[in-house]
Amino acid sequence: MGEAGAYPNIARALGRWFPFRERAAAQSFIWLSSRWGGAFAPLLIGGLMRLGGGWQRAFGILGLLGLVWALFFFLWFRDRPEDKPQVNAAERELIRAGEPGGGSIYDDAGPRPFRWTSLFSANVLALCLVSFCVSFCFYFYITFLPKYLKDQFQVDYGQSQFLSGLPLLIGGVACLVGGFLSDYAIRKTGSKRWGRSLIPIAGWTAAGLCALAVSQLHSAGAIMTLIVLAFALQDLGVPSMWSLPADIGGRFAGTVGGWMNSAGAVGGMLSPLVAAKVSIAHGWNATFVVFGIVYLLGALAWLRVDAGRPLDQSKSRSP
Repeated sequence: MGEAGAYPNIARALGRWFPFRERAAAQSFIWLSSRWGGAFAPLLIGGLMRLGGGWQRAFGILGLLGLVWALFFFLWFRDRPEDKPQVNAAERELIRAGEPGGGSIYDDAGPRPFRWTSLFSANVLALCLVSFCVSFCFYFYITFLPKYLKDQFQVDYGQSQFLSGLPLLIGGVACLVGGFLSDYAIRKTGSKRWGRSLIPIAGWTAAGLCALAVSQLHSAGAIMTLIVLAFALQDLGVPSMWSLPADIGGRFAGTVGGWMNSAGAVGGMLSPLVAAKVSIAHGWNATFVVFGIVYLLGALAWLRVDAGRPLDQSKSRSP
């Protein structure tokens, strides 16, 4: 519960510190770090456990490192470039990139009440569907992939550590590539909407086709290749997705990011439940058909997401 607010707050902070045309690239480094953290966690925690003290020692060390980092971050980080003396006026203008208007993420005017009904606009709901779909598919990799490898290919849990971490390792690189491609597409097309959406649409469509192909194959090597490829193609769109709260939410980017992340959490909660029931009732091939369909549904939702349409707060009233 304490961790859940991290990514919406990161989206808000990066939105304030980076201009529109560089936000996805900035997000890509966040998600590279996140994916690689997951990929290397088993090795790191295993190494800490071997130092002695078991799980308790490992958790204690990780908790202590978290407290040290939190203190350093509190002393070093500032929410706004304007609050950091090292940032000069020219750099602040470059970050704003000609978007100082009212309601933007750079708007420091007096607080206005948030119009909660705006979270149910078609644009925001499409973004929530995107988040639901990617989390639904992602959580299979961090919950049921070891069991799938054991059931289908008799790879026990001890031997599956590398294979289970491989999608996260490759996915981190895909996040980095996807973020830079999104910003490049914006500069190339001149369109905020399609600059953010083209890469995820192509990536998630291809990921869906990979997942559907897994259900038709029997070769362990080919299947694992397609599983990793599907994850990488999915992750091409993650930096774009997490740029959207700042793109459309403006000064309410944290609220939009939290709303979007809540939809993703519902998808993540349902994913292992659905995977378990479908695999038991119809086999693992049927499970990958479900994931393929969800990926394609996410790609369709991206057609409706418009990064160039800010959250409508025009009907807000003063308290």
